[in-house]
Amino acid sequence: MKIIDKWRERKKLEKMVTTRLEELLEVAETPEEVAAVLALKEQANQAKKKSWISPDTVVLAACNLLGILLILNFEKIDVVSSKALGFVTRPKI
Repeated sequence: MKIIDKWRERKKLEKMVTTRLEELLEVAETPEEVAAVLALKEQANQAKKKSWISPDTVVLAACNLLGILLILNFEKIDVVSSKALGFVTRPKI
């Protein structure tokens, strides 16, 4: 429940920032002010995009976990050689 509340709060704040930037854009009189507001709006959009995890990463992690679970299940039945664990990708730091 805490995660949902944080998500709702984030959406509320994003909407508020977008509204205020649009109001500033309407009030801006000089080209420098307009450029500054547009730069702030672009920064807000970039910050919004960076917060998400790539779908490819989620699929890769899920497949790795499934593979590990299959190895563990097989290990109950028979012995797993060390070569069987070579397909599991290691995290790149």
